[in-house]
Amino acid sequence: MTNVDVRHDDLVDLVGKSLSIEEFVDRITFMGAGPEGVQGDVMTFDIFPNRPDLYSVEGIARGLRGFLGMEVGLPVYQAEASGMDFVVDRNVADVRPYAVGGIVRGLELEDALLRSLVDLQEKLHLTVGRRRKKVAIGIHDMDKVTPPYTYKAVLPPDVRFTPLGMAQEMDLLDILTKHEKGREYAHLVASQPVFPIITDARGQVLSFPPVINGILTQLTPDTRNLFIDVTGTDLEAVSGCLAILSTALAERAHMLGAREVRIVPSGVSSPETVGPSENPPHVLFVGRLSIEKGILEFLQATDGMPRVIVGDGPLRDRVPEAVGFVRPAGLGPYYERAAVVACPSRREGYGVVAREAMAHGRPVVASAVGGLVDAVGRAGSAHLVPPLAASWASRLSVASEWHGR
Repeated sequence: MTNVDVRHDDLVDLVGKSLSIEEFVDRITFMGAGPEGVQGDVMTFDIFPNRPDLYSVEGIARGLRGFLGMEVGLPVYQAEASGMDFVVDRNVADVRPYAVGGIVRGLELEDALLRSLVDLQEKLHLTVGRRRKKVAIGIHDMDKVTPPYTYKAVLPPDVRFTPLGMAQEMDLLDILTKHEKGREYAHLVASQPVFPIITDARGQVLSFPPVINGILTQLTPDTRNLFIDVTGTDLEAVSGCLAILSTALAERAHMLGAREVRIVPSGVSSPETVGPSENPPHVLFVGRLSIEKGILEFLQATDGMPRVIVGDGPLRDRVPEAVGFVRPAGLGPYYERAAVVACPSRREGYGVVAREAMAHGRPVVASAVGGLVDAVGRAGSAHLVPPLAASWASRLSVASEWHGR
């Protein structure tokens, strides 16, 4: 459980409706949060771990508007291309393989927003991020650096920059031994031969995730444009944290009259060449062997078909044929050999497997859920099928036979 402090006047502004502290406590409690008490004009609530979208006053305000009938249905946020690139180098695949970025323009970084933003960042670090092991977040003054930004792995002695809280440049190894945050999070990267960093077009260092940001992009009262980076080892968690931060900022930006809030999604690498699939053709599954990834539906739909399963997870004992976990950098040959790739998830965030499969020129049969709809919806070589649908087997069979010709 995570405690969230909510100032009464701030909540009134964000909700757009004036209720007393007692009325707010009553309504928020009915939303499923546990009331922890009131100190002056500050209300404290205990939020369940399955609702990280409520880890901020902005998220609670959004939920309240729906609960009070002020805004019915799912909120819709504008997301469009920013014209800036956030490049993920392949050499991070064995370190912290995933990164996404978001941009917010025209924001006034007043005290309430800064306090809420930093608090939400740390709550996501501790909970969803598993103390930065799974997810780490950096928030930067975008006007201090020059796009495009690059997330890459480097040799620790080769890069020097001034981290937050210090007055002099340090290399990455020095940061791990001499900086407070470096000592705290050294165990997350110290065993790797290379360390991840984020740089701008001029080679200036924005961040050494998951350890510390550079002082170059430190937020100040004059900051108006933000670049948010989220890196980690689980793409769904990384993308989810960016969505939570972006929508919280969108709520605040709307109240402050900001001009635009834009989200830049991550991409996948495309191989220079792709060979033919194997003959006879087979169906490929890549992912966690768990109920939500649809592995049981895949096993049923492909019973009797040639298939290859790459992954590990809680249902591994039911999939003895699985080859086990394969690092992202090693998945290319599996995509290349497959005739068709199945993504039968019951829920999905970004749909990285579907995107990687299409980047390798392989047709995809995917559940019509979440990020998979966006990932494959416009692709001519992709088929969307309702999750748990009986038509899975026939779709996979047809796609496999067609591509294997």
